[in-house]
Amino acid sequence: AMTPGELYNHMSDDDYIGRFASPVWSQFQFIFSLNEVISRAVDIGDGSGIRKLIIPRYTSVVFAETSFTMQYPIEIRVMPHGGLQVVYDTTDTSAIQTLESNLVEHRIVRHQQDDLLVLNVAMGQFSISTYTETLNSASGFNTSFDFADSFYYARVYLSNGSGEWTEINTTHSDLVYDIAKPTALLQVNNQSLSIQLPIIYFQTGAANRNIRIDIYTTKGYIELNAGAYSADQFESTFNDIDDDKTFTAPLSSLNGLSIINGSLIAGGADAVPFTTLRERVIDNAMGRNITPITDGQVNTELESMGYSLVTNVDNITD
Repeated sequence: AMTPGELYNHMSDDDYIGRFASPVWSQFQFIFSLNEVISRAVDIGDGSGIRKLIIPRYTSVVFAETSFTMQYPIEIRVMPHGGLQVVYDTTDTSAIQTLESNLVEHRIVRHQQDDLLVLNVAMGQFSISTYTETLNSASGFNTSFDFADSFYYARVYLSNGSGEWTEINTTHSDLVYDIAKPTALLQVNNQSLSIQLPIIYFQTGAANRNIRIDIYTTKGYIELNAGAYSADQFESTFNDIDDDKTFTAPLSSLNGLSIINGSLIAGGADAVPFTTLRERVIDNAMGRNITPITDGQVNTELESMGYSLVTNVDNITD
């Protein structure tokens, strides 16, 4: 195997753990004018008197040429009695972020005669590039997309014909997919992601309209002092591709909205180099052994924890 594509068919599921780069997560503060939130919230229309705003699922913040992105939409609900509820919408779950609670940590603070609503929101250091293609049953679907930084994750969706997207399974091995459940075959080769839909899904009619690919890329391990940047250096984008625009649209007209982070951000992990991955597969160093036994397993276990292995040999005389 001289390329990642050639190596894939020799890899077990365990070999993919840590294969790609992973992002650091950090808490950002979303700061709203409370009066603006109350005045711009939109009635949900069910007669309950509840009004709300939605921070879109894929809201992103860029500073220092580094992008951080959300994974769950946030609903700011203005209740009929004047109180607030701030919750994550967990209708569609994300495979890369597990929430401990659907409640969003928030508080109201007083600043210069104005009440501010402050939300603490976890965001991951990745950016999302979205591509939409039309499917053709005669030619099938097999294409590649180039990307910057390092590959982290990909999500693939099929159109149902009514403007809605349904997420489908993905696999990195062409030996593993279910003909009854549409599955996209992915292969990462350096700075390119190849995506293929097996012809069986066109024959069964499961894939016959449009396909959408969301490619997640990250810088891997970073160290960044976010507190050194002023509020105007944080640029936010409200990507509402999967959200109800009725409740997201008012965000663009809020004057008192800012997103900041004052912490020291350090973490994430770089992708495993191809030569290292190849040696792991050859040595079978990612098996299910609970305790590392061979030198390859010990080295791999330590590398996954962020350590490098130094072996000292001492010859004892007498």
